Parts: sequence; structure tokens; C-alpha cells
Amino acid sequence: MKVIYLAIFTIFTLSCGQQEPNNEHPQFIFAQIISDNTPNVLSDVSLFLSSKNAYKQQYKDNLEYHGYEAPFDNEFDFTFVIVESLKANGLAIDVDWREAPRLVLDSLNRTSNNRLSVCASFEQLKNDFAKTGNNISFYLESKDPQSLLLQCSKSVGLEIIGIDNGSDSYVLTLASVKSLSKILEYSKKSEIKLNTW
Repeated sequence: MKVIYLAIFTIFTLSCGQQEPNNEHPQFIFAQIISDNTPNVLSDVSLFLSSKNAYKQQYKDNLEYHGYEAPFDNEFDFTFVIVESLKANGLAIDVDWREAPRLVLDSLNRTSNNRLSVCASFEQLKNDFAKTGNNISFYLESKDPQSLLLQCSKSVGLEIIGIDNGSDSYVLTLASVKSLSKILEYSKKSEIKLNTW
């Protein structure tokens, strides 16, 4: 009888092992690319993919802060997980659409480890943004390919990406221009909505 139970247990264990490993899951691959393999982000995503309940236990306070408490404590999704992890690791900013563009520029520059400030037009951009009465949505939603902000980011090899988290604010991150096609590919596979400008 022991042999039968052992055989059943072995078959069950092996069949569970056939599931897609986290590092091959589209959401994990998306997290790798968008975070440039940041260990803490990958750890958060792995935890979520392995066990939503384990993620809930580890981030209970943050989930409750965002309104995910009983009976809505299971309503959060991958978009929430990746956004919160990117923000917590200084890789994304969450800004209101009315935010002054100069403040957004300073925040994006910090997110880029000051790579944005290397672009030739950065000082002009700072000065222009300090004088304007417009808000950041004016610059992002105009989709003007001649936008100084977009020119600046692309000139240092960075793409400004917005992650749509269902709110009216912008979750902005920067990623390598070279990785944009892969980011877009895996965002679709991960069912996460992105905005690029």
C-alpha cells in the first residue's frame, strides 16, 4: 500500500512541476525587461506568480492602503504588482496629470540615474518647463514628435513609457529604446496597457 501512495505522490509532484516556471512566464519576462533585471522587482513578480496569497500577506498594508481589503482583497492584478514594485525601487513615478512639467522632469531624471540630464537640451527643457503655465498632460498627450522632452529622452537612448493602471494619473518609467519592441510584445502577452509617446 505504501508503494501505491508513494507512486501517486510522485506522479502528483511531477505533474505540478510541469507548470510554466516563473522565469518563462510572460509577466516575469516583461518585469525583467522593464526593470532591467532589478532583483527586488523580479522577486515581487515571482512571489505574485507563485502565490497571490503569499503576495497578499507580504504586502497587506500597501494593498489595504490602495483599497484592496476584504471583500475586495483579491481584486488586484499584475499591473498593480509591477507598478508598485517599480515605484518602490525608484524605477517609476506616479504623477497627477496636473503636475508641473518641471517637477516631472526632475523626477524622471532621478529615475534615470541622471541620464536625462546628459542630453544637450536638458537645461533648455528645464528653463522652458519652469516658465510654462501648462501641466505635464499637455506635453504627453499632444503626441508631438518634435517635443523637446521626447527628443531629450531618445537622444540618451531612453523611451518614456506610461503604464495604464486605471487611474487618471501617469505612471511613468524609462526604458532603453532598444528594448521597446520587446516591452510592447510582452506587455500584450501580460495584458498590461502601455502608453508610449
